[in-house]
Amino acid sequence: MYYSIQSRYDNIRDLPYPYKGMLAISNDAEYLSFDFLEEFYKFLNTKQNTELGLGLGLECATSMFFFSDKKYNFSYFDGLNAKSKKTDYSQRINEYIKAGIIDTNHSYGDFDFVGGFKREHAIKTYEELNKNNLSLKIYTNHGTEDNIQNIGGDAKYHSGDILGSDVYHSDLLYENSVEYLWSDTCTDEFEPKIGLGFNVKRNPRNHGYKLLEKKILQDDNTILTFNRLRNTGLNAPNFTSLNYQINSIDWNDFYDNSSIVVLYQHLGAFNRTHEVNQTTIELIKKYEYYLSGLRFLSQEQQVGNLKVTTTLKLLNYINMINTTKVDIDEKNGKIIINNYKKIKNPSDFFQGLTIYVNPRTNFNIFYEATKLEIEHNGPDNTGQYSISIKNKIAVDIW
Repeated sequence: MYYSIQSRYDNIRDLPYPYKGMLAISNDAEYLSFDFLEEFYKFLNTKQNTELGLGLGLECATSMFFFSDKKYNFSYFDGLNAKSKKTDYSQRINEYIKAGIIDTNHSYGDFDFVGGFKREHAIKTYEELNKNNLSLKIYTNHGTEDNIQNIGGDAKYHSGDILGSDVYHSDLLYENSVEYLWSDTCTDEFEPKIGLGFNVKRNPRNHGYKLLEKKILQDDNTILTFNRLRNTGLNAPNFTSLNYQINSIDWNDFYDNSSIVVLYQHLGAFNRTHEVNQTTIELIKKYEYYLSGLRFLSQEQQVGNLKVTTTLKLLNYINMINTTKVDIDEKNGKIIINNYKKIKNPSDFFQGLTIYVNPRTNFNIFYEATKLEIEHNGPDNTGQYSISIKNKIAVDIW
């Protein structure tokens, strides 16, 4: 399912100029090797020459495991023991986190079928992040029922947010500024019907009909949950189903309603039959068809229809639009941004905010005493002129 985003105020554009829709690919870390991560995310995020050709110039991020003993997963620590040594590429992972190319903690590690998570895994994770002045503001649940560190109460085995549990860790999420959660039932599907288009088939345990919603955890603390579009039938999402996910969206309807969507993916898994076939650059070169959906997204971004961004940036944008109003003083050429929260880094928090204005007036924009950098825009699809808070330029790590 995709969601229509609408500002509560006529003077705020629903989406950043000039776009008519926003999309993020929320990628889970299973089967994602470090060598593939290095080359493929360079292809996604830059316009440089890569082994797959000229880069697409999108903004795409992935989740990560901190602990894993599986050689096909990349991870920060080499093993499942909380005292495991760092991998040889742990410092490079820090660079990816700083650049926003890794934006999600995928349940600390790959404990599928073996379990073994303890609170000390979470403590070690945040010690390492804090030591490097890094943060991951998204937490996603992972895998089988052996992952008792999962949170949200969607399943009986979720124990990571139960006070008194040996694996309790959600207090550390709050202490380390984690804002967003994907939990097991926050999944949308399309149900094909006769004729054009799709009906939405929602998970019956889903709560509400918004992409971003407040959820009360089992320790009575709150967090914002977000929904992801799966729509891959019997098999979990994988690289070869990405085209299908993209093609299932009615793009005309999507743009007409200022829509947003988060796609649910496992880009490290090429396909799944009786076993998982891991994605490699060589395999993609052999079956280049499976890049066609990504190339479509890149083309749509280039013509100003679709902003493809990271999951964190998309969720931050929704959060910002839902909590922001502006007061326009046309006589004095001044715009004041208001938010009920105290914003520490307004140039980051308000990036992309687009305000409709009289183009004959020269405006300055302020949050409290801070003057923000702006860009002047031509008319959009409604014919109105606007100004935008400048987008933060991604750190180039390639």
